[in-house]
Amino acid sequence: MKTTHHIPKECYEGLATLSDWLGLLERSSAVNRPPSLEESDTLAALFERLWVATGMDASLGLARSTPDQHLFREKLGRYFYQSMHLERCFEKPRGYAGDYLMMEGVCHKPQDAATPMGRWLDLWFHDYFPPFVSVRNRRNMVAGILSDEHSRGAKRVLNVACGSAPELALLGNRLRFAEVALLDQDAEALAFAKSRLDNDGSPSTIRTICTSIRQLVESTDDVGSAQFDVVYSMGLYDYLSLSQARKLTSTLWRLVAPGGLLMVGNFQGHHWARYVMEAVMEWFLIYRDDDDMKLLGSSLPGAHLNVIQDMTGLLHLLQIRKDG
Repeated sequence: MKTTHHIPKECYEGLATLSDWLGLLERSSAVNRPPSLEESDTLAALFERLWVATGMDASLGLARSTPDQHLFREKLGRYFYQSMHLERCFEKPRGYAGDYLMMEGVCHKPQDAATPMGRWLDLWFHDYFPPFVSVRNRRNMVAGILSDEHSRGAKRVLNVACGSAPELALLGNRLRFAEVALLDQDAEALAFAKSRLDNDGSPSTIRTICTSIRQLVESTDDVGSAQFDVVYSMGLYDYLSLSQARKLTSTLWRLVAPGGLLMVGNFQGHHWARYVMEAVMEWFLIYRDDDDMKLLGSSLPGAHLNVIQDMTGLLHLLQIRKDG
């Protein structure tokens, strides 16, 4: 096969090995049951081999319609895109990979694929793929923090780029805030999130704000003049440049009440899963390390910063407490 000039030989070999392994799996009876721990570890090791082969910097992005992407789809597409979850992510029917329906599939279970191979891959990605596990960890962590802040007396909450607000859905009807404001540019996501919270009997007053982040940075009039005890944004910063992230953080900081908490989530990219995100899903993020996260809040007045990680180590959660 004719190669492109920048794809290492080891990458071709890794693709061939992975293709052979997936082919054996598809022809075996194992494809009819959930992935075993041994199979999961093997697939992870094969992906890690590809990540190492490309230099461990995810520079082999495999963007749509490039020779790289054609090569990947030629060798492996017939396996991975049997998964409805992965195919939907790759095709991006709502224009971007991490839309609220995609994230709902990550938090719960995707619809059943049409083939045993598709169902096996959906289960592997849901149960074992570290970024997907981390998304659920993030949901659980934020729900726990919201519960703690409620115990501290928090009454007003603002969720920026809320999507389906899975952390609030996890709380169900257990906590009553005076107001929970959901902000997103996707009106359908806002309607979904509010409907679910209302149907689940949330005792909080739910307010939706349909606006873009650019409009929010320019003016917070749509949000209102009152400050919030908790302001958080979990999936947005993965797509913001440093300049955009710092401007937004400064804007959100002005919305935090004295003694309140600002939380920002972001993934770090020093992991083989980054290769899979880019190669299999065409899902590109802006990754940040611990120091990068602290830089976002380093110039905020009256700020006390802390960065924690989820159990996978992939998710960084910046917590900034404002002086009381």
